Amino acid sequence: MFHAAAISAFITRACLATACLACAVHLVAMPAYAFETTARGMRFELTGSINVRADANRARKRVRESVNNMARLYNVLVVNGKASTERNIIVTQLRPYMTSRFDPASDHYSRVSVDELYWDAKVTDTITTTVGRRQLVNGVALGYNPTDFLSHDKQVTGSNLTDVERRSERKGDNLVGITKFFETATLQGYLLFPNSFTGDEDLRGLIQFAHRLQFLQTDYTLSAYYDDRLQLGLNVASTLSHSITGYLELAVSEDRGRRVLRGGNSGLMAPQYGSGDPSNPQYPDSADYLAMRKANYTWEKNGNPLKLEYYDAVLGFQYTHSSGIGVNAEYWRSNTAYTQKEFNDVWDAVYMGRLSASEAEDILSANNNVQRDKLFLRISDIPIIDDDLTLEQTNIYGINDQSFFSRTSLTWQATEASTLRLNLNYFAGDKRSEFGMVPYEWQVYTSFKHLF
Repeated sequence: MFHAAAISAFITRACLATACLACAVHLVAMPAYAFETTARGMRFELTGSINVRADANRARKRVRESVNNMARLYNVLVVNGKASTERNIIVTQLRPYMTSRFDPASDHYSRVSVDELYWDAKVTDTITTTVGRRQLVNGVALGYNPTDFLSHDKQVTGSNLTDVERRSERKGDNLVGITKFFETATLQGYLLFPNSFTGDEDLRGLIQFAHRLQFLQTDYTLSAYYDDRLQLGLNVASTLSHSITGYLELAVSEDRGRRVLRGGNSGLMAPQYGSGDPSNPQYPDSADYLAMRKANYTWEKNGNPLKLEYYDAVLGFQYTHSSGIGVNAEYWRSNTAYTQKEFNDVWDAVYMGRLSASEAEDILSANNNVQRDKLFLRISDIPIIDDDLTLEQTNIYGINDQSFFSRTSLTWQATEASTLRLNLNYFAGDKRSEFGMVPYEWQVYTSFKHLF
């Protein structure tokens, strides 16, 4: 028997799918177009993209009673504008987007994000000031960027984004800054204001120094970031041969900045109920069990203790074959990640009835690199049909828990301005592992992007 709600949902999905297909067919036939004009000494530029994305997730058998198979549709419009004179530049990026979920909890969400809106003023030939909201992106590694300090608390509109989309489709920070240019180096300093979007309530500071060692064909960047703790970063990229580039990314911090269960020797507190609804005390408030743990290693040297900071590092290389095929291999080490005991304590709390499984997954998934050691491998731009249809394979292996993530991507360059992408993602591992705890075993993702 068909219900009116089911029929209505089916009609809605069919209409949306038809509309998206019609837009895609229309956009494929359109050439790339960017608006550019000059008036009274000021140059105006307008570019952007239209992106229609969809994904479908298949829940694991063990969670199907509480987690449904889910499908979502994303519509993202990115508009970039620039107005410039000889000594001034005003830059803006607007990103309207809408998300629709199709499952028993079907809902729709839409928002317009002002990612960037800032003014660069050229004070002298070598000094520039910046005021407004700007994206500051750091890092030389491909799969994970521990020195991209300003991104750690930000969410993007999807986990299947390309590397360019992952770095550009996020809200910038409100700041004032100054940049000094040297012949082979750049020095930047920024004061960042409180940001309710990421929960930052205090002023923050960021200093960066970038330099190129031409005789070594090596670029490096030193950075220092302070919010409620000091974090230092180092990025190094060196050309080893005409086809091989090596790189290192290292971030150190004065504390872990990670939530763990607190308590006695077992790592768990004695049962107690939170301040929530007393009529439903099945699970205590997770706030009663979570805290920021601040700890430091110490080395003894000449009788004086030296503090060894917590660090996250990526060591990798990129090889480009003469055919255009690229290979990126990386080793990720996160000394701020959970120890195996801390990781197991969270799941022990679930089995003892102190946390729900969904709370445990939220706690662990809220942090990058839950486990300490990973291997990353990506083979990209494998030609299937000339250069119009290419294959990309990405694998991440968790050394500590033997969990595994695999992504196979097909990209079709339909026209100079239009791209169709299809991803197949697979998460494997024990239910107590980093990738095995993901409630979805398989995910299919597709996107259509048109540049203008």
